[in-house]
Amino acid sequence: MRIADLLTMEFDAEAAKTRNYFAVLPEDKVQWKPHELSPRLGSLAKHIANLPAFGMVFLTTDSMDASAGPPALPEYAGRTDLLETLEQNCARLKEALANASDDYLKAMWSFKAGDKVLEEAPRAAMYQLMCVDHMVHHRAQMGVYLRLLNIPLPGLYGPSADGPWQPAWPRSK
Repeated sequence: MRIADLLTMEFDAEAAKTRNYFAVLPEDKVQWKPHELSPRLGSLAKHIANLPAFGMVFLTTDSMDASAGPPALPEYAGRTDLLETLEQNCARLKEALANASDDYLKAMWSFKAGDKVLEEAPRAAMYQLMCVDHMVHHRAQMGVYLRLLNIPLPGLYGPSADGPWQPAWPRSK
């Protein structure tokens, strides 16, 4: 099995879990935030939907210059836009993974600030950290928001206190 196939399997499972969280997002609470320094719930959800596009940076370039700082958080424009954004970004990411050879995924990728290398690691490791793990991190943050709003949470890696687990991996026969 190719490295890209393993990365795609994991990404598909995490994207399915993200869709389950988006399904319970309360439209009337998208402007809510738990603290003045926190993003609004809708902006956080839109950021999560855009993370597969960020993953494309690692799969289609050799480096990124972070000297401009992070981009502004996108604004939430409704559940339909959120889901369309996620689906479009997932499709592009999966196409890039399908075209990535093992050698390409093992090649070094660099985070830079101008001429200074901040971090360098194999492309697959940087993709995993900055796309998939980043998505999981912010989805967990969204879970805290939802819990504080008393929204029942779907199970992710097993049942939640609110409901059953929805397996994301294909079942073997």
